Amino acid sequence: MPQREALPHFKYHPDPIKSDVVVASDRVCLCCQRARGYMYEGPTFTTRRDIRDNICPWCIADGSAAAKFNAKFAGVYPLFQAGVARTIVDEVSMRTPGYICWQENHWQSHCGDACAFHGDATIEDVANASRATIDAWKTESNMKDEDWARLTDGYEPKGHVAFYKFVCRHCEMVLFSWDLD
Repeated sequence: MPQREALPHFKYHPDPIKSDVVVASDRVCLCCQRARGYMYEGPTFTTRRDIRDNICPWCIADGSAAAKFNAKFAGVYPLFQAGVARTIVDEVSMRTPGYICWQENHWQSHCGDACAFHGDATIEDVANASRATIDAWKTESNMKDEDWARLTDGYEPKGHVAFYKFVCRHCEMVLFSWDLD
């Protein structure tokens, strides 16, 4: 196993190891041709099939993987819809690890910026969600309080109903994206 280098910092995905998209690996990156001790195993949107699980986090962070392979790592339509600046959208889609979900991932925004992704919501995150967090989820999902109660009843991370936790980088409001298997 090669010496593991310190991971680059991703302001919109602060712990990609915890969220299981960056893993220890001795493989050589297809982009930089280096074995740095970690490899990205999250979503990759490109026509190139050979880059899946063969790109290191450093080549995502510096944008070289996106440029070399015409790749994106996160769905950004919701960010465009919210009016987030193009520079931020580009950073999230081309220089930030995405997250694993059943459908295309939905990156949250708040205060005019993309939020930081914090992985699968814990049981406590969902049980202790603020009224503002629940109301934001209801508005975005076109749901009601009864839907929240039904979908969160017996919630388990990585279960049939998935809630993904995002935190606003400015006001620290918690927002959820969600998915069903």
